[in-house]
Amino acid sequence: MHEKAYCVFEYAKTSSVTVVQRYFRTKFRKEPPHQHNISRHCRVVFGVSSSPFLLGSTIQYHLEKKLDEAKQGCGKYPECIVQKLMSSFYVDNSLASVQTQSELDRFIDVATKIMAERKFELRRWEHSKPSDPIASPTNVLEMIWDIQCNTLSLNIPDLRELMEEVITKRNILAASHKVFDPLGITGPVLLLQKLWLQSLWKSQIGWDQEVDIKTRQDFLKWLKELEYLKHVQIPRWLHCDSGLQNISLHFFGDASKFANSAVVFLRVDIGSIIHITGTE
Repeated sequence: MHEKAYCVFEYAKTSSVTVVQRYFRTKFRKEPPHQHNISRHCRVVFGVSSSPFLLGSTIQYHLEKKLDEAKQGCGKYPECIVQKLMSSFYVDNSLASVQTQSELDRFIDVATKIMAERKFELRRWEHSKPSDPIASPTNVLEMIWDIQCNTLSLNIPDLRELMEEVITKRNILAASHKVFDPLGITGPVLLLQKLWLQSLWKSQIGWDQEVDIKTRQDFLKWLKELEYLKHVQIPRWLHCDSGLQNISLHFFGDASKFANSAVVFLRVDIGSIIHITGTE
């Protein structure tokens, strides 16, 4: 993780460097028509929609230069580690996998030095099978990573306060957006809300108007059962080491008048042991 990944910094007003982020304010006047007043920020602003893009572009540009140096044989860092680092970033988090403890130590050392060249401090390194036997789970991309069992689970918010409110179309939509699931684990669960909202749209009910009794009962039942998702654990490692031959993917799909579905299973045969991991 980066420390202070989003830095607010100024640039010289007389600088000839092209500035990516600008602010355009348009005023339409009668005389002359469509005259544009253009203002420009003197800072790269944190907190706007383009901030993640600017951060990602800066990291990508820096690592591409390091990769080019490694390919030309004039770089200080191994090409394989630079490539792994390039593909590991999600905003200000670095997620990567290695095979051995020595590879882990080497990756941490090189990655930290590469990013430090541009004042990005990588910190809070965590990995599976830690030396501390009572290490607590950690947060990765808003999911809970049990580093002892090497499993991922959902960080389900407490939505019980909605049970005391009037159930409206607005509340149902808000509840669905509070379940953050970057891996799509809750797809079948969140489908119910989409179907309810679709039905409510057809009935032309207002955003703050109370829904019908059946929808209300179904939604309250859904809220109570949402707690069960906290017990779902997804193995992070797919048991796929380099050199394995018996690996196969199995696809299943189906459709109804309400929705389409697809399931993918990864089957890994290791001697007499079979590992199966699936996603929807």
